[in-house]
Amino acid sequence: MITFVTDAYLSPRTPRWSPTTEGDIESALRDGLLEETHFLDLKREIAPGRAANKELARDLAQFAIDGGTLLVGVAEVKDSLPQLEPQPLHGLSERVEQVARSLVDPPLAVTTAPIQGGKDAGMGYLVVQVAASGQAPHMVEGVYYGRGDKTRTRLSDEEVRRLHAGRAADVEPARHELARYVERDPIPADLRRQAQLFVVAVPLTPQPEMMLSGLLHR
Repeated sequence: MITFVTDAYLSPRTPRWSPTTEGDIESALRDGLLEETHFLDLKREIAPGRAANKELARDLAQFAIDGGTLLVGVAEVKDSLPQLEPQPLHGLSERVEQVARSLVDPPLAVTTAPIQGGKDAGMGYLVVQVAASGQAPHMVEGVYYGRGDKTRTRLSDEEVRRLHAGRAADVEPARHELARYVERDPIPADLRRQAQLFVVAVPLTPQPEMMLSGLLHR
């Protein structure tokens, strides 16, 4: 069995945080690292219901531009450290993935890692990792979302245009490489009788199974 680690960015001092136990979360809490940032959003729970699903979709879409982590089971407390609030884990990962694919437009790929915790079986935390998307920005119900310093934001028309222009620029290297492949066609033009298809694939978002550094143990 292969277990993949979900890395989260907490701070320049802890750029790659890979919690696998409740103790890891408690340690980060004691060290004062569990606070909301541009890359980390704390969420006590994902409530049941359609409205909560839409709110979850917005929370996921906000991280599509730069990537980020949603940590479920940790509640913010005003003027104090966050508190651990283990949540029921049954079906939670599947629900998050379904929301990311059905309520976010275009659909968003996420990675989830449940962590057992609390006194009762089946309770714990869920680490939801959203990688920077090559299709960002993503929208929910016609609204594009991004992430500010610590909170979710609605993107302005100008921000959306800028991000779309950046996406178009990212396609240029692939177009250039495709033109080179066509130029190197080994079949002389006067001998070509059939249609030809040239394909160039440029990865936009790495998948965990493609990264050896993501392996915890075998």
